[in-house]
Amino acid sequence: MTYEELYTQESHKLPDMVKYHEQTVSNYKQDQDIEKEIRERAASLPTKGADEDDEQGALAGCVVDNVQTAMDKVVNVHSAATKQDKQSTIKEDYEQLNVDQKRIVDRVVNAVSENEKPIRLGKVEQEKAEL
Repeated sequence: MTYEELYTQESHKLPDMVKYHEQTVSNYKQDQDIEKEIRERAASLPTKGADEDDEQGALAGCVVDNVQTAMDKVVNVHSAATKQDKQSTIKEDYEQLNVDQKRIVDRVVNAVSENEKPIRLGKVEQEKAEL
């Protein structure tokens, strides 16, 4: 039995199904008509002068690149300045830690910098229990 045969056979039992199917088919036809109209409009648009637009676009791109380069420099300078501020803040924060906190921070920093296997929370909790 094909889909169409089953649909015809069951359509009288399921009026909502028929309504949905008709609505879907209608929407599909509308979409097809709109796409066809868009293709026809695009085909009818003049293509003369496209080279002139490309040349102007290329020149306009240079201006954007200069502005972008200047912005990148500003961002880099700002990043370098804030990095120095963050380094001093990190040192100050580290000095305020108690002995246990410093030990944990040192272990994490060493593990990350030496590319050891990942530190698991369960492992830290087990070590705390052993202490």
